[in-house]
Amino acid sequence: QPSQTRKIEGRVTVGEKKQKLGEEETEVDLQLTAESPELRQPIDVRISANGQIRRPTEKWNQEEILNSDLTSKITVDGHFGYKNEQKKNIRSTIVVYRSDDLKSHIEKSNDFEKCSRDEQEGRKLSRSCRNVRHISSALDKAHAMLSIPEEIANNRLVQMATEATKLFFLPYSSQKSIEIRQSGPHREYEIEAEVDGQGKYLSVRVQGNGEEVHAKNFPLRWDTDDLLPVCTTKSIGNKIVQKLTGYSSPSSCDVEPRYIKTFDGRRYEYSVNDCEHVVFAEESPRPRIVVYTKRTQQKQTVKMVVDGEKFEIEIPKETRHSRNTQATIKINNQKKSIEELKEEEKSEPKETYVTKYEDGVYSIYSS
Repeated sequence: QPSQTRKIEGRVTVGEKKQKLGEEETEVDLQLTAESPELRQPIDVRISANGQIRRPTEKWNQEEILNSDLTSKITVDGHFGYKNEQKKNIRSTIVVYRSDDLKSHIEKSNDFEKCSRDEQEGRKLSRSCRNVRHISSALDKAHAMLSIPEEIANNRLVQMATEATKLFFLPYSSQKSIEIRQSGPHREYEIEAEVDGQGKYLSVRVQGNGEEVHAKNFPLRWDTDDLLPVCTTKSIGNKIVQKLTGYSSPSSCDVEPRYIKTFDGRRYEYSVNDCEHVVFAEESPRPRIVVYTKRTQQKQTVKMVVDGEKFEIEIPKETRHSRNTQATIKINNQKKSIEELKEEEKSEPKETYVTKYEDGVYSIYSS
């Protein structure tokens, strides 16, 4: 008996865990039920997705970042159909990776050469080095396998959408007939996509449903800076927010040996001496967050006070860029090792935590 009500009920569950530095796994589960007088039974939809994401284990060493394997994989499994009846399913596997062409493009770029000179001067946060680290951690190619029910592949609306997509890519596309790939009641599709090193041109090849369509060097006419190729150091959400706010949120400041760049992008020549400097403080009589730094001939110290808790890192100057750097970490004046902090975070999630990257860079992060 058809339902006399109209409603949609849904539930989304998202889980994330970090296997180790540079490896994250995300699970998303979506359940949806729709009722309408036009439907003979409510329709149930369930989509499960698993993402195994790799991120750089180095923070500043662009050569190590460029040589690291950042290949990531996403699997999607969807089921839909009328309530209490057999469900149909859609499956997809997507692998995203860095091509040899992109690696060669980076190594031959002017920024790569300029960053090498900047690093010799101790300027690891220069614009060239930022650009190189960004593109070195990016992925430009994707390979996907898609399996959908035959009745969807043959649906008139789907076919009309397919033809419209082909027209959209003209005159950059070509097509030819191939053998239909079928697995039981499902049609199999293979998709390959690639963007150039600057994210300005897209190439796509799709095989399935008896044809192969290839679009080559299709110009992307919208602003793709910092979005394509896909950078793995920041989340998509973070990058979109930065684009929408003109890179003012989240904002950052730089403190380097001979200059300082403020949150509003202004640059000043200044040498941090052995006095303790307040880098950032909440504008309040009793600030909840304060960041200090101090640099002497023997070491560099960074302190962050968050809601009364004090986090402090002391890095010996002569070895601070080495993988074997032995920094001193203190939390509320008590010395802690990275191993101790990892064990504490496993047993009790923290709002503020310290990370050591493989190139000797330390991060204090507070959510």
